[in-house]
Amino acid sequence: MDGKFYVDFVSPVEFEYLAAEIRYQDQILCRIKIERPDKRLEIEFFAVLREPIEPVVAPLSDFIKLIGEVSEELVDARDRLDLASPESL
Repeated sequence: MDGKFYVDFVSPVEFEYLAAEIRYQDQILCRIKIERPDKRLEIEFFAVLREPIEPVVAPLSDFIKLIGEVSEELVDARDRLDLASPESL
């Protein structure tokens, strides 16, 4: 990747599980979360929610690859948390 993408793993108080925000240069592009009971990932695009500083032009193949990597990490984190919960014992 070209080094302009950044990932911040976040834990908003309204979420039960970890989420990830992806930035390109200085703009937050999206948040990936795994809150659904069926463990399906969802992505929220922030450009829809707020006016971007300037148009974002990012390498698509790098963005798609990063989404895949981040998604795997979120699924793994949720699985570990679910295994550690008292309900699973």
